[in-house]
Parts: sequence; C-alpha cells; structure tokens
Amino acid sequence: DRHAGGHWVAVGGGGYDLDSTARAWTHLVATVAGDDVPPATRTPQGWLGDRGSATLSDGRSTELEAFEPGVPLHAWPDPPVVATSRKVFPHWGLDPW
Repeated sequence: DRHAGGHWVAVGGGGYDLDSTARAWTHLVATVAGDDVPPATRTPQGWLGDRGSATLSDGRSTELEAFEPGVPLHAWPDPPVVATSRKVFPHWGLDPW
C-alpha cells in the first residue's frame, strides 16, 4: 500500500519447464484472488498430457523459506542478469551487479 496504493504486478522469471510454470502461476493467481489452492489438489487430467505432475505441489511443502537480508542468493549471477542490470538499474538509480 505504501508504494503502489494497493496495486502490484506479478512477474515470473525464466528457467522453468512448462509443467512447473503452469502450476506455480496457478498458485499465484489463486493467492491474488484470495483463494489459496491446497497443495494436494489434483492436476486436471487435460493438463497432464504424457508427463505432467499429479498434484500442484508434487507432494512437497509449499512453505516459503526464510530470507535473511544481506545474504546473497548466489555469488555469481548469470551473465544475462549482469548485462541487464548494468543497462536497467542505473535508470532507476540502483547500483548494477
């Protein structure tokens, strides 16, 4: 509310396979709509195809891991991430990688 008046934009990154992306966005959109999807919810048969996951969470926990400020996510970002940050971050007054 403080920065965007209650509005926000959800964006995804890269590196996902089609199966996990669809499931991740299903959870995100449900959360945005105020109606969480239970992790054990069966994936609709039409989405399974010949390799899909049977449930939206693969039976794993959906709890978020704690993030400690100041702890780098990884020491060496991918070259495209570095290149993009060098072009975009200064425009917003941020220091690039």
